[in-house]
Amino acid sequence: MLKTIAGRYILFGVLGIESLILPYFLSKEAYGEVEFLKFTAFLFQFALFGAGTGYVIRYLKDSAENRAALTTDLVRGAFVQALLIGGCILYFNSWIIALLSVLTMFAMALENITKVREEYLLAMSYKPILSLLLIALIPVYLFMGIELENYVLGAFCIATFIYTIITLRRSSVNFKTIFPGRDKSWASFVNYGRNISAGFLINISTALTFLFFYIDRSVVREKFPELLGDYSLSYAIMQMTIVAITAFSYVNVVEFGKEHADLPRLKTRVYKAFKYCFLFYVVFGVCSIAFAYGAEIFYGYDAVFETTFLMVGLFGVANVMGSLNAAHLYLGSIKIMAIIMLLVFITSLGLNMIIPYGSEQGYYILLAKTYGLYFIFSVLSFSYICYRLKGVNSFIDN
Repeated sequence: MLKTIAGRYILFGVLGIESLILPYFLSKEAYGEVEFLKFTAFLFQFALFGAGTGYVIRYLKDSAENRAALTTDLVRGAFVQALLIGGCILYFNSWIIALLSVLTMFAMALENITKVREEYLLAMSYKPILSLLLIALIPVYLFMGIELENYVLGAFCIATFIYTIITLRRSSVNFKTIFPGRDKSWASFVNYGRNISAGFLINISTALTFLFFYIDRSVVREKFPELLGDYSLSYAIMQMTIVAITAFSYVNVVEFGKEHADLPRLKTRVYKAFKYCFLFYVVFGVCSIAFAYGAEIFYGYDAVFETTFLMVGLFGVANVMGSLNAAHLYLGSIKIMAIIMLLVFITSLGLNMIIPYGSEQGYYILLAKTYGLYFIFSVLSFSYICYRLKGVNSFIDN
């Protein structure tokens, strides 16, 4: 675990470099728009309807001889589904968003192929590769006069191509079998549909969470456009804290799955994961807030320190508790959490209608509302896991 976290920090240190370089060369408005486009692209990974998560669950439970077929069917099905969703977005929205969504959906499906093989650092490398390309293409944007959207799209295209080649070459997928004859295609898509069935419920909860924060960013973009850059930079700085926490979440899906049939061992893993995750949060949370103070002065932004402080305080603790959410997969409580998240989501939409947007105070009320509600959701989720494991004797209790 510590090796994974250290490697994740090295990889996501690239994201940190991006967060330092882009605000320096781009205007505050342009930087905010770049981050908004990225956030929009990653929102559409959930249009796979949980196929990636379902693949992980089925891969861990299935026999070794069936795993190669599962992997090939995931690649094939995700490719076709991404094209279909992209076509729908193209019809109702812009071609830029359509292409970004196709690229991101396919890359996020491939991520699961390396995750189940416990090659976690490779699985995590898509976003760092994207960050490197955004940095490398800055001169193209600044000196060749291309549109900001095309600059972002170019980075996504190259990043997805690189990530696809690396992932497929290290997996069991045979390029020649990705597009089989018509007689095999139907069985392949049926098998892919089973991935969606297995991962759909947990995808709902995760998608609602992502959409929950996406709407928050969209409201900032519309009501407080002058603060979108501050929000984006604060969110990037907060990742110094979240990276360590999400490393636990990322690995826990697989690690908890190994012990899903043995509740005492599962309880031991849950307890240890939470303890280490909280320690990392304390250390890196302090670093993030201190860094935000200096960044606000260096870049001349107005609300980076205050925004980061609020995010790290509420969202950070919420993510420490949320790092254990993978346990719901194996405790059979995904439906309960999805319902609770839906109620929180609806409550957030209702409160958005009464927030006073006429002043900067409304900006902080919006943030407190969003991150406060998510904190409450995480407390409920964490409490349920503790309740379910309370009566289980583990190695810790002995």
